[in-house]
Amino acid sequence: MAGPTMFSQIFHEVTAPWCAAFQDLPRVMLIGLVAQLGLLTPADAQEMVREGRPAARPQPIPVRADPPGPQLQTLLTDWHNATKGVKKIEGEHRRWEYDFVFGVEQRSEGKYYYEAPDKGRIDITVDNEPTLLAAPPGKQKNGQPFAVKLGTPESWVCDGESVTQIDHEAKQYEQIEIPPPARGENIMDGPLPFLFGMPPKKAHARYDIQIVRDEPQRVVLTVHPRLGRDRANWQRAMVILAKPQYMPDAVRIIDPSGNKETTYQFVRRSVNGGNNWIAKLWPGNPFDLGFLAKKGYKRVQNEAGPAVAAAATQPPTVVPSVIGLPWPKAKEILQARGYEMKPERGPAAPNPALKYHVSDQIPPPKSPLRQGQEVRLVIYDEPAAAQ
Repeated sequence: MAGPTMFSQIFHEVTAPWCAAFQDLPRVMLIGLVAQLGLLTPADAQEMVREGRPAARPQPIPVRADPPGPQLQTLLTDWHNATKGVKKIEGEHRRWEYDFVFGVEQRSEGKYYYEAPDKGRIDITVDNEPTLLAAPPGKQKNGQPFAVKLGTPESWVCDGESVTQIDHEAKQYEQIEIPPPARGENIMDGPLPFLFGMPPKKAHARYDIQIVRDEPQRVVLTVHPRLGRDRANWQRAMVILAKPQYMPDAVRIIDPSGNKETTYQFVRRSVNGGNNWIAKLWPGNPFDLGFLAKKGYKRVQNEAGPAVAAAATQPPTVVPSVIGLPWPKAKEILQARGYEMKPERGPAAPNPALKYHVSDQIPPPKSPLRQGQEVRLVIYDEPAAAQ
């Protein structure tokens, strides 16, 4: 790997306090569709995630905040003014996902497209396997390297009225309707809208934003959510914006449990049709999903949906059963009930279909438990034959 670059120096300086907090601890979602040509190399972005330590539990951020200081106010205003005229964005991305429970690093890449006010598409691919697997793995807290794997080929398509998640390996898709009040420009109130520079007053009310470094060509920010609905999706973000367009070069997201970390590097960006190569990627309408039926893709129901609804009907002090569910779905259910979730690596899955599903939970289902308390989930590991 190449020696330290300006980006990696910035990132290591910023993460030094995080790493100090990690020393005594036992691992680390539609991200904005933007990129910058040539400012970051793959080695730069790879070094974003090298320490391999789980995030510390976040401290509560007050919902009511003092007015932003003059430097932050100027930045928020410049950011908003620079991005409010964006009508279309297209480009490529690279993604690294680190699972600190299972010690797995997944790599993928792909392309993205955004069209104001509420349409977007992001494709996750693993076709370029030699390049994706070439770089050395990151290291876990114990000094051992992550097990490097390719990510899962998938697509996310938002046409303004619904969001469709497509699993290309399984040839199936899930479609979720966007409530009418959340459509159009109101989609800014969804997860991670800070990537597009929301109005300064709303941005400061919703996020605790800190300027880590402000340079002529870029600015480095840390962002903590103030609102519960945001904290349910992520606990901390680090954003590197390229000036003067204030578009993200790279983003790191830490999930609520601190057990998963996802880093995106954005490259080959084109804004407002400045480089019209989108037609070569998606001939015709990029939001047209007619190919799903033509290629035999089947629609599936989110298996956590009925479970979430069932959990909501139980008494508020009773732990719902999440045994047998994929652990991300189990986390969704428990967080919806106000519980903390702690995953633990469990036995080898008895069959491949149960890999990374919940094998047990403590306390057991229907146990009395106050909101805010912790539920431990024992997660099936890979089948013995695959280890």
